[in-house]
Amino acid sequence: MSVDVFTFADPDHYLPPSAVADRTPQLRPGSVPQNWTATRTGWWTQWTPDGGPRFGESDLRVYASADPDRLPWVLDAFAGACFAHGVPFRHTANRAVHDHLNHPRGSRAQAGRFCVAAPADEAASDALLRTLRAAAVFTADPAGAGHPGTSAVHRGRVPAPSAAAIRPDGTRSTEDGLMDGPAPAPAAPEGFEVRRLKATSTTGYAFTARHVLDGSEIFVKQVFAPAGPAGDGRRSAAGRLREEWRVLTRVHAEAPGLCPRPLGLVEGPPYAYLLAEAVGGVPLTSWVVANSPLADPTASAADWARYHRRAADLTARLERDLRRLWLLGCPVDGVQARDVLVDGADGIRLTGGLVRTEGTGELSGDARLDQGPVPAGGPAATAARLGLLLLTPLAPLADRSPGVLPHILHDLTERAPVPRDLWRAATRHVPASAPGPDTSALPTPEQIDADERKALTALRDRIAAGIVESAADRPWGVFPTVPQGYETNTLGVAYGTAGVLHALRVAGTSVPDRIVRRLREDALRRAGSLAPGLYSGLAGIAWVLADLGRHDEARELLGAADRHPLTRDSATLAWGAAGVALAHLALYRHSRDETHLDRALELTRLPERPGPLSALLGPHDMTGLYYGRTGVAYALQQVAAVTGEDRPRRDGVRLLHEELDRARESGNGELVFPVSAKDRRGMYYLHCGTAGFLLAASRQLAAAPDERLTLALPKLIGKASITYVAHAGLFQGLAGLGLALAECGRLLDDERARDASWKSARALFAHALPHGDAVRFLGDLRLRHSTELWSGASGVLLFLSQLLDPRPDPLFSVDTLTAEARPTAPHGPARTPQMSARHPTERKP
Repeated sequence: MSVDVFTFADPDHYLPPSAVADRTPQLRPGSVPQNWTATRTGWWTQWTPDGGPRFGESDLRVYASADPDRLPWVLDAFAGACFAHGVPFRHTANRAVHDHLNHPRGSRAQAGRFCVAAPADEAASDALLRTLRAAAVFTADPAGAGHPGTSAVHRGRVPAPSAAAIRPDGTRSTEDGLMDGPAPAPAAPEGFEVRRLKATSTTGYAFTARHVLDGSEIFVKQVFAPAGPAGDGRRSAAGRLREEWRVLTRVHAEAPGLCPRPLGLVEGPPYAYLLAEAVGGVPLTSWVVANSPLADPTASAADWARYHRRAADLTARLERDLRRLWLLGCPVDGVQARDVLVDGADGIRLTGGLVRTEGTGELSGDARLDQGPVPAGGPAATAARLGLLLLTPLAPLADRSPGVLPHILHDLTERAPVPRDLWRAATRHVPASAPGPDTSALPTPEQIDADERKALTALRDRIAAGIVESAADRPWGVFPTVPQGYETNTLGVAYGTAGVLHALRVAGTSVPDRIVRRLREDALRRAGSLAPGLYSGLAGIAWVLADLGRHDEARELLGAADRHPLTRDSATLAWGAAGVALAHLALYRHSRDETHLDRALELTRLPERPGPLSALLGPHDMTGLYYGRTGVAYALQQVAAVTGEDRPRRDGVRLLHEELDRARESGNGELVFPVSAKDRRGMYYLHCGTAGFLLAASRQLAAAPDERLTLALPKLIGKASITYVAHAGLFQGLAGLGLALAECGRLLDDERARDASWKSARALFAHALPHGDAVRFLGDLRLRHSTELWSGASGVLLFLSQLLDPRPDPLFSVDTLTAEARPTAPHGPARTPQMSARHPTERKP
């Protein structure tokens, strides 16, 4: 994903490139005919002839890229040709947008698209290209269509309307997508073949390659030779590669073995290559995952002591090597954990950060555009920053707020005391807090020990204040969200306003009516373009609006979700029929219209064989609450409890057993779940993994006993009780683990789960970032603050609110209806779609 493009516009929040489209000076052709009109569309300025063809009426496109210093001249030439041929076109609104999209860590999908014309047919396309290529400012694109060039033109096509249809997760395949770039297709230098892709950027690739004759492997960095100077604004990608080669050869000559041995520099169209030794080992972060006892609750004091010695030794040797680089004139402040490889004997090699520049993969720095200066401090500070990563996955938070360090140390000390010298060495880069009292500071660990409930209550209230404070009437959304929100929608439960309003309502926080009104208006206006799902679109928005008293609007939106083709094509809780069925139950709670119950039963009727259901889940037969059988079982239990029907209950238990068949025990006997049949990583989060299964199993066991689920419960609780989680959020972080534990404790009166949920809450202080009277949390990928339910502050707020004041139905369930279950004959036939004349009889999952 090209997520960095969402970090360029603002230092605090993720924002789309359109957020900087209004900055001045604006780009505009020097001369515009009177019969042409300009309109703003996202980050584009679009030009259309009066009464002529509209942009996008055909799928043909002609693209022009440009060197940032030549934008006005390229625009004049491109616009002049389009005006002359009557072809509608558009261009980036200003240089800021252009630089963001074309930055090496920008958008692969949009790089090289400074100007875009939409000719009506092949003849118009050919005529326009002839005119453009005759202009002195343009050259052909020798790297091939789709790669940025210096004032180059090429043609292409955009997805056909059928291919642009909305996907279950709410994304679309459109020409304005930011994160769906061209499929990686690196080209190896002559005599080599590509072995393993390591990184991609808008300007090239990094990969390992094998010699076709002797089988030897090398590291290759490939850039598109004509790629323009994006990022540093001065050098082309090939020029930056030459600078990296110059530095690498000098370092190797003066300090052999410190960095990869340079093998060659190949320049010439269409590509430039830097060839270097393929260094063995794993990135520093991977070494930590494989060796740290954090993941092993059974680790002994001797295990911890041994690891601490290794961490201290690695930190000392890192500082030694970084100092050698620094004395050779290399800026070491930008060296990242991925630039350090560790071998099986704990030997280290530096493979990046040699040049203060942008690039792909290894042998490059990591300064990001508009993200502030690279952390300063020299070799000692850089070694300390990397050394802290050896101790905790929360190390990046310390750079943003030194106040988290006491809480990180408290959590580590509960496992094993950290040697004082090691802690001092790993935190010396963190600036000391300002002297004097700080009313915005977090409570100390000792203050939390004295009154944990008081401290957590204050944290909850400060989170709620921060969320409300962040609301603004922005074109792209009300609340700050994550890149996935901008690529799907900023209205739904997972990434948008609906999820934030749900969390605020659970917390008892009043919400300005203008925000509810905007959600209502935007959802009704865009209903035809939203996905149907509970978390991805219409069904979830309908649920939230109904809870806020907008019943008519909720009924209209749920009807649109029910009729959506994806409701038949997906059985999942997040995207498809299971979530829509739950939304029907939620609206029944408000209206008592039993047609909602009928529809919920229809939507949760499963295929008789497992195979067809697998095709209706997430890709590659995914597991979990969000995409898999766990989520479908969660909905089935709720439908059974409300309707009194036994068929959904039996189906739900069967699905949980099938999901349990795919679980595996971790090293200490706790249960984790694979992502899918293809992705075998063991997951323990709420959206996919242990916590989500625990949430569904707890509800099932509260409704009826089941021996197999009961036996699995301790292994689920054990894994969900971990607190060394990199993210704080609900669906992919610590808050989700805590919520699953809290619900297990509430529903099953399980003391172990209840105690563990409070430990999860306590650990959130190590993630909390004070901001005045508010507290913020980093969203997905931890590059910016976020408020959405999926990974941001709203998910943390929901968990803390439920922990401190437990109530039914914190996260889209209808437990309050179960005592009012509709009577049914204990042995009578279950209602079938054919027995209801109120709805169509299409087959439903």
